Amino acid sequence: MNDTVAAVPIDDKPLTEVERVVDVFVAPSKTFTDIRRNASWWVPWLLMSIFGLAVVFVVDKKLGMGTAYENQLRLSPKQMDKIDQMPTDQKAKAMQVGATITRYFAYGSPLL
Repeated sequence: MNDTVAAVPIDDKPLTEVERVVDVFVAPSKTFTDIRRNASWWVPWLLMSIFGLAVVFVVDKKLGMGTAYENQLRLSPKQMDKIDQMPTDQKAKAMQVGATITRYFAYGSPLL
């Protein structure tokens, strides 16, 4: 009886960036092996930035950043109470400034 094991040939050809993205879903182990070889970050960052900006654009156009800011405020009851206690003109100004800051932060988030 022969105790030697036939070596399985390993494909040393590196994956292209497109193959990496596709193989994340169809062959993750192959992708992670290739990532160990070369940990390139720019394609995942670019894809996340594009999809993130698309979501921000849809939220901005469909809901508006004012609504997005109000929803954000509802997560912070103390801040909401503080704004609710303001006079009407100051409250409107605070909401407008908050919506503007939210817009800049949302569109600039890929740079962070």
